[in-house]
Amino acid sequence: MKEEYFLTYNGQKKRADLVVFDQNLKAQLLAEFKAQSVSLSQSAALQIAKYNFHMQVPILVISNLDQTYIFKKKQEEFIGLADIPLYKNLTL
Repeated sequence: MKEEYFLTYNGQKKRADLVVFDQNLKAQLLAEFKAQSVSLSQSAALQIAKYNFHMQVPILVISNLDQTYIFKKKQEEFIGLADIPLYKNLTL
């Protein structure tokens, strides 16, 4: 697990809040956290989507403490999940 994971997107340095890796150090979960006062808007979803374009992570999480959205890649789209998968199930 890596907090404040740095990556490059379109030549610009960006920072993902949290990335969880499997035993082979392949990223499996990408999370973006916003302040509780910040609503989870389309721009927050676009931010994590941009990061994921580079990383190709199967589980995405966006949260501001009041709201949390979890998505899992299924084929070529993302579907909503009720809970974050257990670590042992991330690569299944």
